[in-house]
Amino acid sequence: MTTPISVICDVPITSIENEFVRVTRVTINQRSWFWCKSPREYNKKPRIFPWISNFSVKNDIFEGERYNKPHKYLKPLLRQALKAAGVPEREVDNLKFSWSVHAGCSCPCSPGFIVNNATSLSHKDVSIEYEYVNKE
Repeated sequence: MTTPISVICDVPITSIENEFVRVTRVTINQRSWFWCKSPREYNKKPRIFPWISNFSVKNDIFEGERYNKPHKYLKPLLRQALKAAGVPEREVDNLKFSWSVHAGCSCPCSPGFIVNNATSLSHKDVSIEYEYVNKE
C-alpha cells in the first residue's frame, strides 16, 4: 500500500535557518515469507525506514545523513505520517518509536525506527520518504 502525501506538516531544523523537513511519501509493505530467513525474522516488530527524496551522496558521506540525523527531525512527523497512511488513530497514539542503526540488519546498513505496540502493522515494514525544504 503506497500513500503519496502532499504535505503533512513541516518540522523546522533547529541548526539551519529557514530549512524544514517534509514527508513526501509513506509506503507500508507486507513482509514475505520468501524473503525472511526464519519465523523470528518474519515476526519481529515493525520497522520504519527513512529515505531522502533529494538524496545527496555528499551529505551521506561527510555528514552521515542516513545514520545520524533522520531520527531528530522525523520522530515528530511519524505519527502524522502513519495516520495519513491509514493506520488507526487510536493505535498511532500508543506507538513508541526507538531509533536503531541496526533496524534492518545486524550491520548498520539499514538504520530505522523500531515500532512498539503496533498491532495493525504486524508483519509489515514502513518506508518514509522525506526531503529538505528551504522556506524563504
